[in-house]
Amino acid sequence: MTETQEHRVVGLVAGSHVVNHAYLVALAPVIGLVADDFGVSIAAVGLAIGVQGGVVTLLQLPFGYLSDARSRTLVLAISLGFGAAGIVATALAPSYPWLLASQALLGVGIAGHHPAHYPLLATASSETNRGRAYSLHALGGSLGFAVSYAIAAGVGALGFGWRWTVAGIAVFGAAFALVALPVAAASRANPETGGGGPPVVAPHARGDSTGRVGTPLVGGADGPRAPLVSHLGRRVVHPDVLAATAHRRLRLRAGDGEPPRLGDARRRRGDDSRRRRAHRPRR
Repeated sequence: MTETQEHRVVGLVAGSHVVNHAYLVALAPVIGLVADDFGVSIAAVGLAIGVQGGVVTLLQLPFGYLSDARSRTLVLAISLGFGAAGIVATALAPSYPWLLASQALLGVGIAGHHPAHYPLLATASSETNRGRAYSLHALGGSLGFAVSYAIAAGVGALGFGWRWTVAGIAVFGAAFALVALPVAAASRANPETGGGGPPVVAPHARGDSTGRVGTPLVGGADGPRAPLVSHLGRRVVHPDVLAATAHRRLRLRAGDGEPPRLGDARRRRGDDSRRRRAHRPRR
């Protein structure tokens, strides 16, 4: 990956983190105004925010599995789309039940960011720049918390209500999504940045007698399979070895017994020799 591509991906992820945290606290600066508008208590508005948090919690692992199995950029695109829809629905909510539903929808948009962010950063950044990449990501999250309060302060100074505050956050998030989605689509076409899924062993590959394969292949729904170069020296078990292991397990399950292994006869001879020495009469 070139340095320009690395900067593009890190910027995309950091900007997405800004939007994610701005959505996360969108109602916090105007919680009293929202309660007055709907005629409910502040605790009820807090419950709506809690619904958002509950949805985020429930979807963390599913989005993580989807990010690994399919694509990190696909999860990021889903999050940006659902997040924009959820924040717009929050600004337009005509009643308290609609506010609950819109916060649940917003939670879907928030949930997928982190499962996509960290793998993208780890893949795109080099060893020498990885710390700075994660620092920029954290900086983006902190700025996101500040963005919502800054928009609320500006809208309040102009004398507008809470819906305009949430609408301002929605415009900010939608503008970023319009810029980021084409970049995410371009990154998805590159298996180095957008690829997901576990390494796949080529069925025609042949290893040595230990079943090791020199170069595993990696790929997913995002592009062609390409050689995976690992600095960890990862070994992949040969398919023939896996088949032999599965066959042995099936035989054991069927009650055929385990086939003899190398060295069994030698161990039996040693056991017989020890028994003879134990029963030998002492002088």
